[in-house]
Amino acid sequence: MIEKYPAILIRFAVYLLLQIIFFKDIALFNRAVCLVYILPLLLLPLNTKPWQLMLIAFAMGFLTDVSYATGGLHTAACVLLAFARPYILNLIVPSGGYDMSAEPFLSLMGMRWFLTYGFITVVLHHLSLFLFESLTLSNIFQTILTALLSSLFTLTVIVILQVLFHRN
Repeated sequence: MIEKYPAILIRFAVYLLLQIIFFKDIALFNRAVCLVYILPLLLLPLNTKPWQLMLIAFAMGFLTDVSYATGGLHTAACVLLAFARPYILNLIVPSGGYDMSAEPFLSLMGMRWFLTYGFITVVLHHLSLFLFESLTLSNIFQTILTALLSSLFTLTVIVILQVLFHRN
């Protein structure tokens, strides 16, 4: 994995900058936001150790929180995503198993697998983020609707970015 560090660091920087500069002020119908900065977390090699995942997720969430001034919301959601990622990967193992050194790109894993993986992880991240943000059950349906619409928006952008920039 050490030989992949430069590419991984560049990917993190690019997606964080994309999030801060471009996607920060984009909202569909004043409800759905695109949080594309989580894509590098999803694309980490499958054999990344859980403590490494959580440390990287903490750093990514923290940098996003600093730029959004959200006081730890993104950090908490990213760390939860990193904690759950190995369990999610175990739930959706392809029939031939995983090449554990691989990065789970759309072009490598296939559309069906990637959409399943992306949907579960993005919904988990977004639900936790928006529930942490609201901290109340009084608007639970609005919060869930916002999380689901944002998840669909984010997943659509992630798939488009995968098709455009992450080809084998």
